[in-house]
Amino acid sequence: MNEMLHPEQVKAMVENIIRNPSNPAHYMNIQPVGALVEVYVVDELIASSERALWLQEVGKSHYPPRLYIPNADVKQELFKLEKSTHCPLKGDASYFSFMGKEIAWCYELPFDFANSITGLVSFWPERVRVEIGV
Repeated sequence: MNEMLHPEQVKAMVENIIRNPSNPAHYMNIQPVGALVEVYVVDELIASSERALWLQEVGKSHYPPRLYIPNADVKQELFKLEKSTHCPLKGDASYFSFMGKEIAWCYELPFDFANSITGLVSFWPERVRVEIGV
């Protein structure tokens, strides 16, 4: 049986949608995780946050949800790589490594309409271990 969403839940979901002004079919929805999120490389705690966000992007496809964590909650020094990519919804991404392995990215200067991801970092889920609400 499908569970109905409360109107306030639907309102919150719609209010957190950020659209690409030049392509309204390309958008993202950002929601708080609402639990402690810890990120590990092997057994090394990299980040711990109760302020993590889920980012769900829809564009050319429906991309997997990604966790974004405030930079202030990253516990280990990450090393900036000489790599950059461009997203027409978020801006230019910078990439970071830990122990010689690329594990994370962020949008240091996202587009104005996507500024809610300023100061947040995301980790490649296949390169780290993530624990939520443990």
